[in-house]
Amino acid sequence: MNRKRIGSENSLDCLSPGLRSVSVVEISCQAVLFDSDGVLVDSHRDGRHAWFQLATEFGFALDDELFASLAGIRTADSLARFIE
Repeated sequence: MNRKRIGSENSLDCLSPGLRSVSVVEISCQAVLFDSDGVLVDSHRDGRHAWFQLATEFGFALDDELFASLAGIRTADSLARFIE
């Protein structure tokens, strides 16, 4: 698996080291299935963990009530709620 860096070094400074690179895998397929709503794969637990880790790293207060209010909205809108 090859790792490629994205963006400039300065634009990625706010990310933790593990998020500063992405893995690129080439595959040959006839279709791609995206599960954005969690019907096929329940990603709630992992998503919750990621949001709480992000909040801790950046010093934002996040509780279960605020986390529940983030469901179904765009990431940019979710982040804006931390600033309010």
